[in-house]
Amino acid sequence: MPGLSGIDVLREMRRMADKTRVVICSAFIPPMAFVEAVRFGVTTFVAKPVTLNVLRRVVSDALESRWPAPLCSALRLVNEMRHEEALEAISEAKDETNHRACDLWVRLLDGILSNAPKTELAPLGQALGAMVLTRN
Repeated sequence: MPGLSGIDVLREMRRMADKTRVVICSAFIPPMAFVEAVRFGVTTFVAKPVTLNVLRRVVSDALESRWPAPLCSALRLVNEMRHEEALEAISEAKDETNHRACDLWVRLLDGILSNAPKTELAPLGQALGAMVLTRN
């Protein structure tokens, strides 16, 4: 995409109110790019190189999340960029599932909502990126 990054395309999609679920496929996701992707509603990432079978599984998982059901429901709100509602739902999911990703999602969304400096959000993006990046 000459002159545009994937995040630029995603930003433009959201500006146009496009709510398409997005799967990011990348060899490396810098923490800040991860934070920006979440800001624009992405919750599914896959590492390159990727086989067709892995890509099929990831797309299927994006449609029927691999996260526990309460967290999955909350992440749908992130996909819709309804961050405040997502923060509340993820906090509830944390109480219900005690899934280790919940704390990170809560801290990341709280930072996004409070306009925390990106440098503060980068470690959260890095930790979540390592947790959600699907490898072959």
